[in-house]
Order: sequence, then structure tokens, then C-alpha cells
Amino acid sequence: MSRDRIFAGLCTSFLAGITAGILIADLSKPVFRPFLATLSLIPVLLSAIRHSKSGRINTIQAAAVFALTGAFCSLAGHGSPVLSSSLTDRAASAFRSIIDSVPWPSDTTGPLVKALLTGDRSGLPKDIVSIFRRSGASHILALSGLHLGIIYLILSKTLSVLGRFPAAYVIRYILILVISAFYTIMTGASPSLVRAFLFIVIRETGLLLSRPRRPLRILLTAMLIQLSISPSTIMSAGFQLSYLAMAGITVLHPKLLALWPDAGSRDGGRSLPAKIWNAASLSISCQAFTAPLAWLRFRSFPPYFLITNLLALPLTSIAITLAVATLSLSATGLCPELLVKVTDIAVSTLVFILRVISDI
Repeated sequence: MSRDRIFAGLCTSFLAGITAGILIADLSKPVFRPFLATLSLIPVLLSAIRHSKSGRINTIQAAAVFALTGAFCSLAGHGSPVLSSSLTDRAASAFRSIIDSVPWPSDTTGPLVKALLTGDRSGLPKDIVSIFRRSGASHILALSGLHLGIIYLILSKTLSVLGRFPAAYVIRYILILVISAFYTIMTGASPSLVRAFLFIVIRETGLLLSRPRRPLRILLTAMLIQLSISPSTIMSAGFQLSYLAMAGITVLHPKLLALWPDAGSRDGGRSLPAKIWNAASLSISCQAFTAPLAWLRFRSFPPYFLITNLLALPLTSIAITLAVATLSLSATGLCPELLVKVTDIAVSTLVFILRVISDI
């Protein structure tokens, strides 16, 4: 059995322990939870002492330890930590003010940019929200790993000007993590945003230490860290859908991508049809893993998800990139009219395409 499969099995045991711990915590009185947490931790400590002497532990025993550790995390840390401060609240308010101060040509551009970058949808007209919902693009309006991923790519490209010196890598590492963490907290630290931030931390740490990147291990490690900090997050639909989507990308997407002729060759992977297949297989992989849960929880399935994702996701990336550039220059006192117009065109085109899809 490969190490990835063993690790996945141990993480599954941890998830089972987390879930069991939450159920026990909900059924028990708060005064008993520290006692129950201690009871779940005792076997873990005894196992650690025992196997530290022998140096051996089999898979079943390790799975039991992970399950008990998950139960301990749930019982000891019942509830979710609040990740906010006056600094991040003031920053969020100032950020929204900058968006409002830009003279957008279209009335819907400002509210939509605010929704895409801050998660604040209060200013969006109901018909725009309905268009996103009917076209199967509601996930674009909800701040998620998609949005932080785009911010991360912008930061990576921007900070690449620092060069390839060892000191530059350290500075880049610190700046990316600090800015990503601040943005995550400032915009509410939703489960999917926290997941994306943990991905960034693990990936950037691996790059800094020149360690090999294993997507499945990154996924499982991020999940362990997130649930250890906030066990009750496992009940969140955002958490479940976010990790299922990433599981689809990690497990299914490479297999679908390999179906394309000459997928492994350099020229074959760069052609336009190959890029379209890459985007389509990515969307199919996510939908295959998230659709059953979405149907069970919300009784909904977007029939045109493939068309929506193929057209809307690239436009969303372009719109967010242009909006970040526009707002960054506006914050310094500059207001490039041409850039404002181009951003407005990108956002308006996104709305137009989703409107056409929603009317099919």
C-alpha cells in the first residue's frame, strides 16, 4: 500500500473521530466535555508512550490514534474561533470605500467588484444575483479558494521581480503569506478561504525548502490542520464542497487530462483544443465530486455548468486581475480612466454571458 493511501486512510479516521466528537459534544452537557476530551486523549498518550519504546505501530492502531485525536479536537475545541480584529475590520471598510470611489461607467460594476473581492453582496441588484444562480455561477459570487487563488497568482507574478536570490525567496514567502492571511481574515475567513490559505502556506513552504509537491498530501494536510483548529467546520457546506472540489481536481482531473492525445508532449498540451480540454476536464472533475453533495443539501444541479465554467471562470480571473490593478492605482491617488473602462467591459461581459446562459 502506498504512503499516500495510508495517509488518506489515517485522515479518514481523523474525520470519523471529528464527527463522532461533535455528535458526543452536542449530546452531552458542556460541563462534561473537558472530562470526555481527557478520556479520548488518554489512549492516545498511552499509545504514544508504548510505541515510542517499541518503535512500531501498525495501520489499525495508527487509525485508532487518529480517530481518538479527532474526537479530542472536537470535544476540547467545540465551536469555531473568531478570526477578526479592529485592524482587519477597518481595512475591509477602507477597501470597500475605495471600490465605491471609483467612477465605474456601469451601475452594476462597482457592486459586482465589491462582491468578487470582499464578499459583500448587499449592493448587488436582485436580477444580477438571480442571473448568477440560474446560470450555475453562484460559486463565483461566494468568496472561495478561486478568488484567493487569483490573488495568489497576482502576488506571485508581481513579486517575481524580486529575483531569484535566496533572500528574495524569503521576502517573497513572507509577503505572500502575510498578505494572503490578512486578506483571508479581512474578508471573513470562510472555510473555503481558510482551505485555500492553508494550501498556499504548505505550497510556499515546500517551495522555500525545495521539497517535492504532492497534491494529495497537501490536500489532506490542509484538512487536518483546519479541522484541528476548528473541528465544527466539518459540518459547513462550504468546507465540504471546497474539499470535495479539490479532491476531484487532485484525483480525477489528471486522469481525464491524460485522455487527450499527446497530452504529455509539450506542443500537444499548449494547443488551444488541449487548453479547452484542460478547462473542461477541470470543471467535470469538480462537478463529479461536488454534485452529489450539492443535490443532497440544496436539491440543485446546474445543467449548464460546463458552458458556464468554460466561459465565466476565465472572464472572472481577468475581471478580478483588472479590478485589483485599478483599485491599487486608485488607492495611490491615481485613477486611470482607460483601466477603469477595461475593467468595466470585462465585468459587463461576464454579466452578459451569464445572462445568456441563464435564459437558455
